[in-house]
Amino acid sequence: MKKPLSISVLLACAVLAFSTTAIATDAIQAVIAPLQLVINGDDEELPKDTAILNYNNHTYAPVRFLAEKLGADLDYDGERITLDYQRAAAVWPVNELKVNDDTLSLAKHGQLTGIGVPIGTSKKELIDTLGEPDRTGELNAPYLVYGNTTFYIWRDQENPEHPYVGVIDLVHNLSIPEVKALLGEPDEEDWSDGGYREYLLIYHTGRYNLYFAYNDETSKEGTLLFRDPKI
Repeated sequence: MKKPLSISVLLACAVLAFSTTAIATDAIQAVIAPLQLVINGDDEELPKDTAILNYNNHTYAPVRFLAEKLGADLDYDGERITLDYQRAAAVWPVNELKVNDDTLSLAKHGQLTGIGVPIGTSKKELIDTLGEPDRTGELNAPYLVYGNTTFYIWRDQENPEHPYVGVIDLVHNLSIPEVKALLGEPDEEDWSDGGYREYLLIYHTGRYNLYFAYNDETSKEGTLLFRDPKI
């Protein structure tokens, strides 16, 4: 999965690297800014025919170069610059669980805090939001894996042509005391009777349940299963 994007150069504006006569009749004077562009921790070398410029205390960088690094599509027809960042959506941190005061209230609506894709999201929208998955497979249902998060895909008999996210399963690093400190006492707490040994904290939020599962009561990390228990 793509990591969150960071750029160490503050860009007040980004412009295409083409001659000034293409955008104005008056000449301008700009100086080359001796700045190093760093994206995701990697030093990036600009093409030899481009440069980062400083004009009127504003920094300008070639937008086509940046667009390519961001995974965006750029089009220039002589009059208009068009950027399409749809393919670059996955670089933003929208798939990191954050358990907080909003977790239980959002879970009522099929949403997990920190996870940008709620239950009920179409498979197409899932991929549009997070990009291509790290891997796919099938275990009781088809699934798509992004980092530590697995999205299981459901199909309704009434509408089989529109697959959607039915269950979210992820790995987390919260101990049992930490979960309780954040969410309060669970509605259920006990060893699983589902045929395999795991210790469960279960929070009911209405239609959906949160199942925090651990190897034992002292585990420092576990898994979270988020689903409608009737499915």
